[in-house]
Amino acid sequence: MQIALILLTGWIALSQATGQPPAQPPAQPPATQPPAQPPAAQTPRRQPAPPPITRTTLSVQVTDLDGKGLGDVWVKGTGPVDRESPTDAEGMVTLRNMLPGTYRVRFEHERFVTFEREVAIQANKPMSINVALNAAPPPPETPAPETTPPAPPLPAAGPPTSVNLIELIERNFVGNAPSLTSSVGCAPSATANLLQLREPLAQHVHADADELVYVLGGEGTHKVGGKDIPLQAGVLAVVPRGTAHSFTRRGSRPLIFLSVLSGQPCSATAAK
Repeated sequence: MQIALILLTGWIALSQATGQPPAQPPAQPPATQPPAQPPAAQTPRRQPAPPPITRTTLSVQVTDLDGKGLGDVWVKGTGPVDRESPTDAEGMVTLRNMLPGTYRVRFEHERFVTFEREVAIQANKPMSINVALNAAPPPPETPAPETTPPAPPLPAAGPPTSVNLIELIERNFVGNAPSLTSSVGCAPSATANLLQLREPLAQHVHADADELVYVLGGEGTHKVGGKDIPLQAGVLAVVPRGTAHSFTRRGSRPLIFLSVLSGQPCSATAAK
């Protein structure tokens, strides 16, 4: 800049001395611009550090309805963290290292009704709560098992007996009578009878005894369970207790069969 100023001053002085304008001063080379500097790198802004997580405690006093502390009550808090512990002999328990938030606190004891309550815990603020539990109702009484009354004792068994049925029929033939029944065997829980039928034996039921029927002679019909079953010598029929049945003779000869009732005491005297 100083060089250009000197040259310009000299040019003006020469022009005044000669009266002619001197030649134009040589053009000055353009000033060299310093190279552009790269933009300075920006320093990243620091993010603020997160606030520290603060933990606190929950103290619990558990009593009955009379205010007496209850020991061995299991206390469990469920929420941002889970904590559980039993109460001491005075009914106290402290759940530590609790994060802030809402918790569901459960109280369990075998002799008291289970109870739950919601608790909101704040940071840096230890919290205390009191809980009174209701006594559990007594368990229902187990009904005594039903006992079946013992069966009445059976009468004493008599001596063994035997009867010749063919001889008995010859001695005690029904003849022209409508029917004839002869007792041929008796035991403490069974009765055997010989029946000779000319007229039908009406429908009947043995409520407490099963019946075995064995046909010795003649022909007939056994109506049982709504069905007609033909009878002839050599046929054995079984009639369960409580089943209604009847007998009817067919032909000219009487229907003769042996009936054994089992399951009820014998009260007849066996035929000799």
